[in-house]
Amino acid sequence: MRAAFLSALALTACVTAPRPAPEPPPFVLRLTPASLGREVSLSQRITLVREGARQSFDALLEVDASAVRVALLGAGQTLGSLTWDGERFTRKASAFVPQAVTAERIITDIELAFWPEDAVRAGLPEGFALTEREGRRELSLGGEPFATVTWDAGHRRVVLTQHRFGYVLEIESVDA
Repeated sequence: MRAAFLSALALTACVTAPRPAPEPPPFVLRLTPASLGREVSLSQRITLVREGARQSFDALLEVDASAVRVALLGAGQTLGSLTWDGERFTRKASAFVPQAVTAERIITDIELAFWPEDAVRAGLPEGFALTEREGRRELSLGGEPFATVTWDAGHRRVVLTQHRFGYVLEIESVDA
């Protein structure tokens, strides 16, 4: 009798246990470098804010028709480089850079923040929607906020909030 009760209890727990929310589809933009519509060479100061902690590093961003290239710098050293040639992401990083820092994630954040609205909209995975008004871009998934980008008139100061992934990037750019 006790075994039957425990079995019934276990089955009930399986049926009534809350299921974790499904993960969103992967969000990776695969916009061509040329779709930016211009060449860019910027020196950037990036501050990552996550769970109240702030960490700053420098980056060099270059974009031309053939590739997006990013060099990550910290404490006077090159921490890594990322490249997107429109077909393949490449990441070369020191042991100090966590594996969670992927070329796909960083290049996607750059494209979301700096590429023209039409190019971003055309490259969105299924289920995502984009709205934009002066100085603000909002990405949603199923009507829920996914990411927000705000910028000044010259895109010299950009703040990208990744609601789903729980971080904020504050980006200050100057011509390299």
